[in-house]
Amino acid sequence: MKQDTARSYYEQGDLWDHLDAEDRERIEKMVQMVPEDVETVADLGCGSGFFVQRLRETRKVVGLDWSREALKKLNGNGVVGEIQHTPFRDGSFDMVVCSEVLEHLPVDDFTRAINELRRLVKRWLFVTVPYEEELESYFSKCADCGCIYHAHRHVRSFNIGKLLSYFPGFEMKTWETFGQVEWIGRLEAKIWHGIGNHWVVTETGRCPQCGSGNKVAPDRGVRDLLGLALARGVRLFHAAKKPRWLMALMKRKSLVS
Repeated sequence: MKQDTARSYYEQGDLWDHLDAEDRERIEKMVQMVPEDVETVADLGCGSGFFVQRLRETRKVVGLDWSREALKKLNGNGVVGEIQHTPFRDGSFDMVVCSEVLEHLPVDDFTRAINELRRLVKRWLFVTVPYEEELESYFSKCADCGCIYHAHRHVRSFNIGKLLSYFPGFEMKTWETFGQVEWIGRLEAKIWHGIGNHWVVTETGRCPQCGSGNKVAPDRGVRDLLGLALARGVRLFHAAKKPRWLMALMKRKSLVS
């Protein structure tokens, strides 16, 4: 992902204007999962700060994000910065939160971000990510340069075992899945793209290669309709819905009682 196109994507005001009802339910669930002994919190990659705003009613909390546009929504308690290079000291916070961030990071940034999370947390680490996401099912195609990319800039998928493997020295205290999303498998996605030339179109999507917002849209022609029909046939053989998010609360093993 080119740095300049990535920044232009995350500085879109429309990207941070609202949360859907299920997102708000997720944030309320996260607030309920915060342990009682937590007094200080850092939300790394806080976006527009809905979680920070909810939690600062009862805790001392700071949010960090690299998008200045996102932090405009926070109304204080926001720091401009990158999750892989934060300005905080070792063990600065009782709990560090990283919600809907890790799935976006390229390899080098991902490794640095994991190390930074482990460095900053004193007791609790709270991570949420999309659950067992089939990345191909969200692919868009740039109408200008032909680049194929995830509509929401996701580059990796998680399950509970994979997530825990990134944090040696931590023990899973509780985890759960939450929300629902349409389950589109890899075979269906390949049929959509290969046979139907059918791609996801979103208002905020931007090509990571050239920065264009123009996307190949479904043409509803014979090829497109055939691809959709075949994909829906495959869908008859698995569940229609799957959990949308994985929420995991971990604690340093040396502090586990």
